[in-house]
Amino acid sequence: MPSGGIKALKHRYESVIRVHGDYFANPIAKPYTQSENIDLDQLLNECGEVSFDIEISETDVLKALQSINMNKGAGPDGISPKLLKNCAKSLATPLTVLFRKSLHQGCVPDVLKKSRIVPIFKSGKKNSASNYRPVVIIPTIAKIFEMVVYGKINTFVNGKISQN
Repeated sequence: MPSGGIKALKHRYESVIRVHGDYFANPIAKPYTQSENIDLDQLLNECGEVSFDIEISETDVLKALQSINMNKGAGPDGISPKLLKNCAKSLATPLTVLFRKSLHQGCVPDVLKKSRIVPIFKSGKKNSASNYRPVVIIPTIAKIFEMVVYGKINTFVNGKISQN
């Protein structure tokens, strides 16, 4: 391909990226609404005294590692789900330590917060940004952390619902 062709192609992709970026950053384009009238103190008072501490075990992390879908691609961290699943027994202990420390300190390492947004075509004209939905690709280790915490919260909430 001549160098002019490469420049034109690069310009075209940069233009597409800019259009999608502008569209997804525009709050009017988002298909949900945001309420500014939520009183957090009132919500907390309605909940009463509920104690919830997340205790993460090595077994929880091992189960999450073993259940990860190996057919998914690596996240922005470059770590493949296949690697994590194949090394689950070796990684369960250090990841358990990391997840416990993160919850205890109330801080998630910056590397686990990095994500990538990919526009996925829904239907209609492909040249219209409104016909795409944004999908967030998160680091694979963050997915494991999310799976473990979700499991704990889900168990807790379902237990409270069945009590009432």
